[in-house]
Amino acid sequence: MAIDDLYERDFYVWTQEQAAALRAAAKAGGRSNAVEWERLAEEVEDLGKRDLREARSYIALIIEQMLKRRGRNTRSRRPAGARRSSGFAACWKTC
Repeated sequence: MAIDDLYERDFYVWTQEQAAALRAAAKAGGRSNAVEWERLAEEVEDLGKRDLREARSYIALIIEQMLKRRGRNTRSRRPAGARRSSGFAACWKTC
């Protein structure tokens, strides 16, 4: 897969590969004094992590809203005293 295709298809993977390439270039002596290679690699890497966290957050919100709507539609079927699960967000972060 070409690097341009990877950028378009999976930004997170692209950022991780670019960060690794920057670190490798820095170790190989291809560094310029004007560029802080390690910090640049960290920033590129963090871009992908941030986008991944945002995507997970949006997906969790959508699923949570869908479950709430489903709960409203099936409320009469739930036995008296039954509790609704509220641990979805915690489960999502650990999965």
